[in-house]
Amino acid sequence: MSDPQAAEPTAPEPATVAESAVAAEPVVATPAEASAAPVAAEPAAAPAPAAPAPAPAKKRGVGIWAFVLALLVVLGDIVFAVFAAASLVGSSQQLLTALASGDAGALAGIAGFAAIALLFVVVLFGGLVLAGVAALLGIIALISGRGRVIGLFGLLLAAAALTWRIMLLTAGLNIGGIVGS
Repeated sequence: MSDPQAAEPTAPEPATVAESAVAAEPVVATPAEASAAPVAAEPAAAPAPAAPAPAPAKKRGVGIWAFVLALLVVLGDIVFAVFAAASLVGSSQQLLTALASGDAGALAGIAGFAAIALLFVVVLFGGLVLAGVAALLGIIALISGRGRVIGLFGLLLAAAALTWRIMLLTAGLNIGGIVGS
């Protein structure tokens, strides 16, 4: 009935590498697979040379600072001129009337004029220093190339502010010659 000699079915023995290479049938690739797989006979394409990294943008901080400081000086002059004109025009007529009548309340008006004169001195000399720094930074920006265009505008604004201040100072120093004293 049962044959002792008959062996139970077993798994086939694994083939060696040499046997599998000989026994394997060639596989034909489809056109889609053929285009995706590189051909071993052709050398691999050399990678394209990398494009040079873009040069970092030059810093324009010096020119920007020159322009900002000069702009602050010019805008400070404009704001002070408007403030002083509005303050002086409004109170000058009242002060003259009070002084003509001998009113002691005119001292408050005189104190207001003194405060505006003190503020003028601060704006004049503070602007002189800021305009000088702005002009220096504008020259540095032009020489070093760190914001040449904006530095040029800063230098021009600072030069205008410096010229205005020097004209005011020389006119103030020469006030005795103008009045005739």
